[in-house]
Amino acid sequence: MAPVESRRGLAQRAGIAATLVLAAALVSYHVNSGEFQRASADSSLRGGLEQAPGSPASPVSAGCHGSVPVHVSSSTEKSAIITGLAEKFNQDDAARRLPDGACARIGVDSLTSGRAEQYLKVGWPTTATDPKTARPQPEPQVWLPSSSLWPALVGSGYGTSKGSIAQSPLVLAMPAVEVAALEWKEHPRTWLGLLRLFASGANWRDYQNHPEWGRFRLAQDRPQQSTSGLESLVVMAHAAANNPGDPRFVQKVQSSVTEFTDNESDLMRTLNGLSRSADPAAVERYTSGILMPEQLLFSYDRRTPDEPLVPLYPTGGTVMFDHPYIELPGLSAEVKAAADLFHRYLMTPKSQHRLELAGFRINNRGAVTARLRAIVPAAKALPPRKQLPVPSTSKLKAILAVTTSGRGRR
Repeated sequence: MAPVESRRGLAQRAGIAATLVLAAALVSYHVNSGEFQRASADSSLRGGLEQAPGSPASPVSAGCHGSVPVHVSSSTEKSAIITGLAEKFNQDDAARRLPDGACARIGVDSLTSGRAEQYLKVGWPTTATDPKTARPQPEPQVWLPSSSLWPALVGSGYGTSKGSIAQSPLVLAMPAVEVAALEWKEHPRTWLGLLRLFASGANWRDYQNHPEWGRFRLAQDRPQQSTSGLESLVVMAHAAANNPGDPRFVQKVQSSVTEFTDNESDLMRTLNGLSRSADPAAVERYTSGILMPEQLLFSYDRRTPDEPLVPLYPTGGTVMFDHPYIELPGLSAEVKAAADLFHRYLMTPKSQHRLELAGFRINNRGAVTARLRAIVPAAKALPPRKQLPVPSTSKLKAILAVTTSGRGRR
């Protein structure tokens, strides 16, 4: 295997090449970020939360006259950051004090957006657990999914969105050596042009004579569980709409998937292990591309793996993980006020800076920070005027119904 330094150097060169040949794009979309209504019975939102697994165990501060607990369900890729910010919030009496002198107290649990959507759709069960850890998942009052597509899928709507707290564009991430090996002049830099490589069953032996890499394969999360998987279907549907001669285009792309995982963390652990194996072609043979948020690529590459990834930003636009802050329906006035305080805290410059340090884009501007570019040299500034049309909820459900996302590793 090539030394780390040469691999990283290759990533820099491949990133520059990708920057020269790929046009910047963005979707800054919000799927109805206003009111979402839920038809369900009222429930007590304070009872039982004191012992919730995600609730802080610290006693009420001497500066507070009682506490108003709020339980938050966060998507997995940002739950550690949100948990850290919640801990700081819980120690800041000025930030969390309500007009009556009581203080908000935030507890955070981690759950994939798709799993939370499934629980919310049927009414959050008292026995809800994280299927990976078996940890109990108390019913939340605030939901932080990765995308506004999830509340739209619940049904007629779900709660009140206070807007985006951070953003990250969907990219096609490829191993640096494969980006360098492709004959870019032969492939349109659109989603259709790139995804055709996977749908067609193309083999790397036809590109710079690399038979050891096998055929073009995607690695992807399950659309029913993960936002990466769900938003991958959005770009596949967009590509298919521009390819009317092939009604099975989406299924063909899905058939190239080497592994479906429940969340990005599993995929990154697999990739990191392969990149450090004795087999120099392990990563390339496993996957030629991963549809993933730029923030996750940032998190992966900053660990300096032996095989770094390079993001591709196809022309015509992409979709954005908009990370909405959703207050679920039925909140009492004091619980809503407490949830509002935590939202206000997440939008402070200090909290936004913490999210920025983790590779998220903030303020809906799509700007590339110096830290992001230092880790992801090919990162693009993404002006919000560029956007892909988001399929209707009914169309998205139809696409989900015909995908083969139930498979595991093949």
